[in-house]
Amino acid sequence: MSALHKLQEKLRRAIMTADSQYIAADLIPGRAPRMAQIHASHFRISLGEALAATFPVTRRIVGDGCFAALARHYILNEPPVSPCLFEYGETFADYIRHFPTCGDLPYLPDVARFEWALNEAAHAEDTAVLILDEMANISPDRAERLRFIPHPAARLGSSGYPLWEIWQVSRPDAESSATVDLDAGGVDILVTRPDLDVEWRVVSPDAGTMFRKLQAGAKLQEAITAGAASGKVDAAAALLELVVAGAFYGLAPDYARLPQSETWRVDTELAS
Repeated sequence: MSALHKLQEKLRRAIMTADSQYIAADLIPGRAPRMAQIHASHFRISLGEALAATFPVTRRIVGDGCFAALARHYILNEPPVSPCLFEYGETFADYIRHFPTCGDLPYLPDVARFEWALNEAAHAEDTAVLILDEMANISPDRAERLRFIPHPAARLGSSGYPLWEIWQVSRPDAESSATVDLDAGGVDILVTRPDLDVEWRVVSPDAGTMFRKLQAGAKLQEAITAGAASGKVDAAAALLELVVAGAFYGLAPDYARLPQSETWRVDTELAS
């Protein structure tokens, strides 16, 4: 290990842990510990503020004190790998699952995943959405062989909890007396950005099934067949629901390679 690499590693440890012993006098004699403390403080504050901005409802549910402690642990154990602050927090929901003080809030990881989906959608590539008029002149036999290209901002997630209601009662403008029955059942939520603003909506199970198949690259007929095999699925209504929501940005022939859009994964173990 080169001398420069060793010095960089000491600086990294000093900033991560706020422990000036890692840097001692290797930089500017007499000033290095103080400099390390300043950088460490700025590092933690900046990342903590970034997490709070990305996960405001998660923060509101657990409270400022608990969230601050959670953020500190997360920052120390999973530091950023990108200089862009809005890209920090992808694994935050998974980290919450194992954080001791959040054990009595089994739905909290789902809330955090939903908020991360909103963040990703807001920063996704800006492109037009597929509209119904573009499908009007496609013959039925050709339509069956087409693949639907998911919009870069489209995210679909499923939760075993009534996530929509949890989200609503946890917002700052919600009534303080509002409650949610956690046994009310799960939900599929589609996050899109058809224009400039991110939108989200509860979609039917049929639409959720259809989107997952099309997102994975299935042709329309394959998605319809798979849906029919899993039960009675109204494919036409489901596809209409997705197109109107702005879930797709284009069509492609069946031989084309499609980009894979993102999903925000929900922990099925916690949902069961």
